[in-house]
Amino acid sequence: MKDKALKNKELDKELRIYEVEELADILKIAEVTVRRYVREGKIKGFKQGNRVFVTEDNVKEYLKSLQNQEDWWTRKRATHQQK
Repeated sequence: MKDKALKNKELDKELRIYEVEELADILKIAEVTVRRYVREGKIKGFKQGNRVFVTEDNVKEYLKSLQNQEDWWTRKRATHQQK
């Protein structure tokens, strides 16, 4: 029985899933914005009934995309200023 409980705890750590409310709080954006980003595909998520969930991996992917976007803008500005 302890082994099963331990495996479930490990699984929970590996499969961290956020509800919209949690994710909005973490990202410091409105819940409606999180829902829109999921709907638009900016953040990958899934629905269960009428609730929306996002995995930790998908949050990390979204944050990486923001970093890549920021890097692109930084390079573009640098190139523009050199001209």
